[in-house]
Amino acid sequence: MPPLSYIAVEGPIGVGKTTLARKLTERLNLKFLSEDIKNPYLSSFYAGREEAILRAQMFFLLSRARAQSQIRTQLEAGKKVVTDFTFPKDLLFAQINLNRDDLNLYRMYYNFFLPLAAVPDLILYLQAPARTLKQRIRRRDAESEAKADEEDPEIRRLHRSETAIPSAYLTRVSEAYEKFFIELRGANVLIVNTEKLNVVDEKKDFEDLLDRILKFKPGVQFYGPRSGH
Repeated sequence: MPPLSYIAVEGPIGVGKTTLARKLTERLNLKFLSEDIKNPYLSSFYAGREEAILRAQMFFLLSRARAQSQIRTQLEAGKKVVTDFTFPKDLLFAQINLNRDDLNLYRMYYNFFLPLAAVPDLILYLQAPARTLKQRIRRRDAESEAKADEEDPEIRRLHRSETAIPSAYLTRVSEAYEKFFIELRGANVLIVNTEKLNVVDEKKDFEDLLDRILKFKPGVQFYGPRSGH
């Protein structure tokens, strides 16, 4: 397989996308372009306010569309990039969150931006069940509070609001990701079962996963520690 110029890490809320992307950045000397999660409507959305749903989704769509220009600029300059999101994920969440009329409006904008989206050489799709996601979201909030003096107050508020996300919603998101990657065609995807994987605290876990990434062959592959890699 040709050298990996653009790796995208994907998966549901709290699965560990940003953490893994940062570790890959350090190890492979990549340029990390993180998703902008400072969405002014997101806390209201998590609180269940109906009027915030379309606003939050459209804000994310425009933010992710702008990010595509940054990704392409880095790639055209010969730099290698890793992101903690892909552009198509936006449609995935829109289909979960929006009613039919709002989704039809949303699709007009999404289809306009889609041809401009950068295509990853490899997508790392991180899997985890809803109960594991819930645990990681709580842990992230606790760590955020412990570093209150160092972390952006807006990010801390977001992490706190995420702890209120119902398990049923996390299950819907996980199922939507499963469906998305089952139906995805023509992409290189490494599906990573993260339920028993700890790339933060266990060096061997990260090294084994990194080895699999560097040896990746075109197509779709599966990686899970319990299966003996």
